Amino acid sequence: MLLSGAWTPPAPWAAVLAHTLTGYAGGIGLAALMGLIATRSRLGPFTAALAALGRRSLTFYLFQSAVFLALFYPFTLGLSDDVGFAAAFGIALAIGAVSIVLANWLHRTGHRGPMEVLLRRLTYGRRNTTA
Repeated sequence: MLLSGAWTPPAPWAAVLAHTLTGYAGGIGLAALMGLIATRSRLGPFTAALAALGRRSLTFYLFQSAVFLALFYPFTLGLSDDVGFAAAFGIALAIGAVSIVLANWLHRTGHRGPMEVLLRRLTYGRRNTTA
């Protein structure tokens, strides 16, 4: 609203306060909306794949971070200067789709995410399988 000239704040701090409050309210509202949708939706194939992604969230957070780093940072491929917004958005959607497919495959084959396994081993140690 500031950039379009539709709102001129009475003081500089008013814009910061408005931005912060609407960000918190929007985040809480979005989380509530997702919870409402999740409790009322049936578990179809896409929902099951998203659940599989959520169960391996650490693995795929690191996977997506590594891919974005490799593609966009200046000391790697440095594509950030060569692609526009639409292309970057398309790349992000493609990486998200690949993440969902891989997570669903891991779920169907009965595997946890590698980073979740590593975190459990670092936290609890190796399980003693000789009883």
